[in-house]
Amino acid sequence: MKAKTLSSELPSEVESLVRETVSRITTSGGRVVGAIGFSQGTRVVAGLLRGVQIKARTGARSEDWMASFAFGLCVCGSHPLPLVPAGVLGCPEVVALGDVKRDEVLQEKIAMPMLHVQGSRDVGKSMEDELIQVHFEVANGCSEVVEWDMGHHYPMRVKESEKMRDWLVCQLERVDAEREIGV
Repeated sequence: MKAKTLSSELPSEVESLVRETVSRITTSGGRVVGAIGFSQGTRVVAGLLRGVQIKARTGARSEDWMASFAFGLCVCGSHPLPLVPAGVLGCPEVVALGDVKRDEVLQEKIAMPMLHVQGSRDVGKSMEDELIQVHFEVANGCSEVVEWDMGHHYPMRVKESEKMRDWLVCQLERVDAEREIGV
C-alpha cells in the first residue's frame, strides 16, 4: 500500500515565476537566501524548503536555482500540504528512488530554520498547526513558532514586526557566516 502523500506539486506557473524572479535577482548581482509566505503562500515556502531538503538528501544536481534558499518565514499558514517544485520531483535522482523510498524522502520533516507566526484568532490556525506538526521539525535550530493576539493578517504591532525583523537578521547573519566558512 502506498503511503499517504504529504506533498503536492507546485503549479508550473508559480514555479516559473519563482524561478524567473530568483534568476533576475541573481543575474543582477543580488542573492536570494530565504522565502516569506502569507496564508496560501506558506504552502509555497514549505514546498521550496522541502525541495531544497530533497535535493540535498538525494544528491540531485538539477534545479540549481533553489540552492540558496536557507530559511523561511510563514505568517498565518493554511492548508497543510507543501507545494514542491515539479522540477525537484522529476529530478532523475528522485525518480530513481522508486515509490517507497521516494515517499520516505517526501515524508521527512523539514529541518531548516522557519519562523511560523500564528494568530490566536486566525480562523485557519488549526490548518497551520497541522502544517507545522506534520511537516516541520520544531527544535534544534529548525522551526520556531510564535502566536500573537491577531486574526488572519500580518502582525501590526511594532513589537511583533521587530521580532520578525530580528529573526530574519539572525538568519541572514547565519547564512553569511556559513558562506564565509564554506558550509
